[in-house]
This record gives sequence, C-alpha cells and structure tokens, in this order.
Amino acid sequence: MQVNMGRRRQSNLHLPPHMQHKRGRYYYGRDCIALGSDFAVALRRYAELHTGQAEPGTFAEAVKLYRTDDLPKKAPRTQQGYEPQLVTLNRVFGLMHLDAIKPKHIAEFLQARSVPVVAKVGQKRGGPNVATREQALLSAVLSVGRARGVMVHAHPSAGARV
Repeated sequence: MQVNMGRRRQSNLHLPPHMQHKRGRYYYGRDCIALGSDFAVALRRYAELHTGQAEPGTFAEAVKLYRTDDLPKKAPRTQQGYEPQLVTLNRVFGLMHLDAIKPKHIAEFLQARSVPVVAKVGQKRGGPNVATREQALLSAVLSVGRARGVMVHAHPSAGARV
C-alpha cells in the first residue's frame, strides 16, 4: 500500500505527480524544468524525465550510449571525473535532438561555463579549464552518437571555441 505524505492537489488534478502548471506552461519537479506550453508535448517530456528513458535521436540517448560503450574503457579516475560533466551536459542538451544542436548552442554553453563562479569563500567553479574539458567530453559524446547512427549531420562542436 502506497502512502502519500504530501497535501492533495487542489487544482490541476489531471496532472501526473511532480508536474506543475504555472503561467500557461508545464514544469517538472522541484527544479521546475520547463516542459513546454502544449500539454501533449509536456506529457511526452515528462515521461522521458520521469522514467529516465531517452527519446531516440536525442543527446540523452547519445550520453546513454557513451556511458555503456565508451566510458567503461576509460580509467576509473577518468570515469569519476566525467560523471558530473555528463550530468551537466545532459541537463543542458539532454532533450535536444542531435541534429538540432548547432555551433551557436555550443558556443553559448561554453561562454556561460567559462565564467568562474564563486561557490564558497575561496572556491571557484567553472572557468576556461572546465569549459574546455566539457567541450572535449561533448565532442566525444557527439562522436559516439554519429558513429552509432543516431546523428546524421556534421559535427557541430568542430568550430566552437572557449
């Protein structure tokens, strides 16, 4: 028997758990991941996020292929370092189709990641080194996607610079 610990919804009773409708858009989870304004599209994205299964042709599928095929071949320390970077890349590009990723998107991501952010006193996160490493991993994931036939077009991160 499943016991719900939270309050019962007062409105939007048609929505599945962890999905919210605010200001004409649908959101998922505590982080309020935008799912779109169309209910059918929002439900499909919700299913992808909630079940953890990637839609065919998306960056999330390429990450899944990379984790199962190429990452185990790396040294344990490299695997440990790549995991948080894969999470970041998947958060940014996960729902995008591989052929929809353009050099413009990668350049914007690299520009945002190359700015150091002070997390705590004396600790910085981000910066040009982090952006360069994430660009290399992004390139590796895209190469796996292209090699496995998930991606059709040319490699979009070829011309992107930090």
